[in-house]
Amino acid sequence: LVEEYLKTKAVSLENVENDPYGMRFNSTKLIRVQTHYGSYINTDAGGSQILINFRNHRTPFRIVSLEEIENNKVNPDWIRGKIILIGMTSPSAKDYVNSAAINSENPALIYGVEVQAHVVSQIVSSVLDKRPMINVWMDEWEYLWIIAWGFLGISLGRIIRSPSKIIIYTAIAGYFLITICYGLLVIGW
Repeated sequence: LVEEYLKTKAVSLENVENDPYGMRFNSTKLIRVQTHYGSYINTDAGGSQILINFRNHRTPFRIVSLEEIENNKVNPDWIRGKIILIGMTSPSAKDYVNSAAINSENPALIYGVEVQAHVVSQIVSSVLDKRPMINVWMDEWEYLWIIAWGFLGISLGRIIRSPSKIIIYTAIAGYFLITICYGLLVIGW
């Protein structure tokens, strides 16, 4: 679906060298989940799985009911030049996932068509708008990160003897840790 849409924008799907399942659109590579990928250990990495960078809006996509279509209440501008997904949004269809990653009224009921819309939006936005895909560090960098912050905590406890100063320095370190992690998440890491 994304490939057909991006063809209209003169962007083609290509293979990644030395990776039979790797795909890219021009310079935007779809980062595949590997067997040991971040906190996903011993993951089934077959095929072309990517992490989803969900939109964080209450209603990120326009949803039109069948009743609105039948009663001609659909504005043609809502459809023209857009990607349209058709699917069921009913609990009886049993096509839903449970994810707190989406800011919705009931995170336990995220319909399959909505998840697919997030994936389509992620890939299109990544290619056309340079929205970052979610990526992870190599294991060595993760270990180094954990060791460095652990060493900082041990150092604070060994050097500073005043409990009130330890609390202050720990709060400052925590602030920087949260700020750095949030910044890395915003840029796709």
